[in-house]
Amino acid sequence: CQKMVLTVVVEDKVLSQYSDKLHAARKQFDLGLLIGQFGSRTLIASIVPVPETEGSAKSSWSNFDEGWVLQHAEQVLQMLPGGFTVVGVCAFCPATETTKFSACVLSLLRKLAKVEDRGMGGLSSVFADQASERFLLQICSATKRNSCKSFSVSDMKSTGQPAELKTQPALSKFVQLDSSVPVSFEIPMLPKQSSQPVPSQPHLQAAIEHYSRTIAVAGEEGQMSILDASDATTLAAFAGGSERSGKAPRAAKAAAIDAPITITLLSPTPPGATGPAVTMDDDTDTPAPIGVVRITGSIAARAFVASTERVSAGAAAIRADVCRSLVTRLGRVMADWQAAAEAGSANTLAGGAERGVTVSAAMPRRVFFPLQRGVVGGIQLCEYVAAEETAEDVALNANEILGLAVAATDVVMDCEQAAPPPAAGSRPTAKKPSQAQATVSPAAAAASKSSLPVAAVVAGVGAFAAAGFALLLSWE
Repeated sequence: CQKMVLTVVVEDKVLSQYSDKLHAARKQFDLGLLIGQFGSRTLIASIVPVPETEGSAKSSWSNFDEGWVLQHAEQVLQMLPGGFTVVGVCAFCPATETTKFSACVLSLLRKLAKVEDRGMGGLSSVFADQASERFLLQICSATKRNSCKSFSVSDMKSTGQPAELKTQPALSKFVQLDSSVPVSFEIPMLPKQSSQPVPSQPHLQAAIEHYSRTIAVAGEEGQMSILDASDATTLAAFAGGSERSGKAPRAAKAAAIDAPITITLLSPTPPGATGPAVTMDDDTDTPAPIGVVRITGSIAARAFVASTERVSAGAAAIRADVCRSLVTRLGRVMADWQAAAEAGSANTLAGGAERGVTVSAAMPRRVFFPLQRGVVGGIQLCEYVAAEETAEDVALNANEILGLAVAATDVVMDCEQAAPPPAAGSRPTAKKPSQAQATVSPAAAAASKSSLPVAAVVAGVGAFAAAGFALLLSWE
């Protein structure tokens, strides 16, 4: 049977400006990442050029650096808000060349989908049915004609189907969803195997998955205000930007919504309480944990969804944003600790364990900047900064990674404020085993005669009514 032709809408002037620049430069081959949103129609908000690799220019489908494109996509994905992802690639070259190398196109699109899932901790399917299509936007360098194809990334033999390509203003018709989301979960730490003990990837993924599913349950139980409405209701019905009881205003308009909609995903964690612990499998090959990283706090979540989409799309977007934000931040903290250990620093997980002292590290704070300069209330992208980083650093990253002309004055730095961690090197206060709330298998518990040391995360107060948080490792 013949497949339905999919529609792809590119933001007005985005395609023409990108195309004109490449034609003027007389390039023979170039690749860009399509930043957009899946939905009833796929919307493309921006085309991000893939930077040239050092000493090697992209010249054709036959010799482009696929690994470099995927690495760049990983960086780009970390800077996107909820609702947005890399929906495909833009190829500037003769269309006949792309047809000849359709297998290379499919391979790249399939791997881009996997990069997206890794950026979500492998949990993309927790929030919504994953789009099986990725798109190739073709700018023919020979004829100057533009076309689009959709490829099924679940089909290893997909050759691409023509898609309807439209250009029109679309970015003004997005809804901004904001939420201050409490975070609370634990991750077991395994014994030192290489340079330092760290939470294993399976346990890290299991912890985030458990927490992410908690978000989904909270919404379904009615704690998310916009879910009080019928799923037949579109997000355009929630104009006004304030938290709603669920009844859509009578004069709902399918137009731009300037003020953000503030929603509640979870009730705040009671003082002194901890979230779910991750249960370790009863596997004799798995060593007993030597500690627990406890992560608590509150983070700023933000998503942008087309106002014509249903409320369930908004719910999925904000939940996915929380997950990707957590995966990004934890990944950077663990990478910094690993680098410090390799450099011989004592202020690491292993160093703290050996000396029996507290080791702390501030979680990166989330900051925002506009996709389009001069557009008030428009779509915003994000970056995660360490305490010493400035708005100038964010603007530089936006230019190098996204190709955007962002000024330091465009960056909103005060959405989150990291909680001040206790002084490193202090001795941890002993805790009763019941307060650790670490769940292990009977075999693992028998192997450990004393209570597990706890790594705590302390929340602070942010200007967004959300807090950044600091990771604090304590050994008993």
